[in-house]
Amino acid sequence: MGGPQGSGIDTSARLFSQLTAKMGYWLYSFREYQSNIKGKHSYFLVNLNNEKVHSVNYKVDIFVCFEEDALATHLFFENIKESGVLIFNKNSKDFLIKNIR
Repeated sequence: MGGPQGSGIDTSARLFSQLTAKMGYWLYSFREYQSNIKGKHSYFLVNLNNEKVHSVNYKVDIFVCFEEDALATHLFFENIKESGVLIFNKNSKDFLIKNIR
């Protein structure tokens, strides 16, 4: 998950992590953030597996974007697997896919 700090990244990642842990998956999570209070890009990686997970993997299967900077940052660094899924609100006035290409 990636987006501006203060947009719900931590809450979304925590809820997703708690849900999947209760479903019986092993997980390892990692949060990266800028040294400011609100607004700059941050992201949260969660690795899930049926077996114990010991580290984070930067190649993701599912990427949730809260804003276009997240997509620009992670898509162009090839962090999303070729078979991966990208989730974003294409109708958001703040998310103009034409600005990414």
